[in-house]
Amino acid sequence: MQDLSQAGIRLRKDQLWRHARLAGVTNDREMAEHLRLSSTTIWRLFRDDIGPGERVIAATLVAFPGLGFDDLFEVVADVRELSAA
Repeated sequence: MQDLSQAGIRLRKDQLWRHARLAGVTNDREMAEHLRLSSTTIWRLFRDDIGPGERVIAATLVAFPGLGFDDLFEVVADVRELSAA
């Protein structure tokens, strides 16, 4: 059995931007407005300074109701994989 104590969640940025552009979002500021998150949170998220916590995940899924968790996020077994992406 695999040890999942280091599991984490990765935002699929390319997929988020793909769907955001279809919704008319063209930059980080507009993304923050569309997700109703602060521009600082978006900046930190896209720089990989932070991972997507429950607030970011919820905001993203609410902003894109036709998409599911697996469309925009992926679970990784080891958080060290997050910095390798």
